[in-house]
Amino acid sequence: MHASPSRRIALLAAVRIFLIVTPASGSTLSGEIAGINAIADPIDRLERWTVFAKELSKDDIPKVLEASSGFSQWRDRAVLQTAVVERWGRLAPKEAADFVAALPGGRFKANCLQAILPHWTDTAPDQAAGFATSLPERPNRREALGIVAERWVAKDPEAALAWIDGLEDEADRAFALNRLLFVWVHAAPRASWERIRRLPAGPERMALVSNVATAWARTDPQAAIAWARSLENGTERNVALGSIVESWSDKEPLEAARFAATLPTGAVRTNAAAAAVTNWAYQHPAEAGDWVREHLDPAAQAAVLERLLGFWADMDPEGATRWLERQPSGGFRDLAVAAYVKPASYWKPEKTAALILTLSDETLRRPLLKECLEIWGQSDEAAMRAWLAGASLDASLKAVSQPPSPPASNR
Repeated sequence: MHASPSRRIALLAAVRIFLIVTPASGSTLSGEIAGINAIADPIDRLERWTVFAKELSKDDIPKVLEASSGFSQWRDRAVLQTAVVERWGRLAPKEAADFVAALPGGRFKANCLQAILPHWTDTAPDQAAGFATSLPERPNRREALGIVAERWVAKDPEAALAWIDGLEDEADRAFALNRLLFVWVHAAPRASWERIRRLPAGPERMALVSNVATAWARTDPQAAIAWARSLENGTERNVALGSIVESWSDKEPLEAARFAATLPTGAVRTNAAAAAVTNWAYQHPAEAGDWVREHLDPAAQAAVLERLLGFWADMDPEGATRWLERQPSGGFRDLAVAAYVKPASYWKPEKTAALILTLSDETLRRPLLKECLEIWGQSDEAAMRAWLAGASLDASLKAVSQPPSPPASNR
């Protein structure tokens, strides 16, 4: 029985694809390398090296590495060798590690470590850890220690911590622990805190406190709040509470904002409220703005409105304008217009200028109108000058609003 023409075409195409992506030993392997090297488009060529490396057998790998060492372009050599080392790490990680260990220190060696260590740590963490510890040059050793720590803690935190605690070099121990904690904290904030609390005070501990709060609040904000309030260090406590509010507000912005409003008046309360309102603004900006009006004092309102309208007036100037126009005249509206001016002047300069003229606080009108007109003039000076000519401005506003005259031409 003979195959149909369409069937024969399909079979030929399948064979061609097989030959392209499946390297063979000997002359066929050399031919495939030469064929890829001949591809003119560099993006195409680099992608083909990656595909080519994924199909290599263990016996092919030394031949390909030897052939690639003679490449004229460093980029091709590095891409192919890194992909080959990654393949080798899956087939025979100890052999691949011996090859990488013999490389001179540098970024290429770090890339090769990144290629072999994740899979090796997942399958044989003790071996990967022993190799990482044995590297002589500190920068590459630390790169390896960090990779092993991050991967091992995801599967067995106790074993990973025991390994780190046994490292002889104090600086290596601190580095590996830091990398481990910044991964572990997101998976197990409560458990990781028991180790974090033993760290000395400093920027890294403070960052980890914030991470604990953020991760814990995603699953149990009330437990996170209780933990934060138990912290003896006042600065850490404030950082934790602010991070809890910001994380919590992703899911329940109203509840998070209400909690922020219960915090003591001052920077902690303002920052927490600003974080909650900013996340709320991504979901329901008008609701967030109304809440700010009803529940925050004027000092906090100014800071929070800057965050709210900095986003809203830039992304949705029409919606922000409609909300502003509904606000009753007075201090809150003035604060809102002041926060609205800079982002909105790019998109709705005429409406922004008109809103500025409605401010109840005369001291705000001059600087805000000047700012609006400067921004407007950069994008459409003719329209800005036309508006100025027709606007009913008092003498003081006209004086501050006059844009500079264009330079006289030299004759």
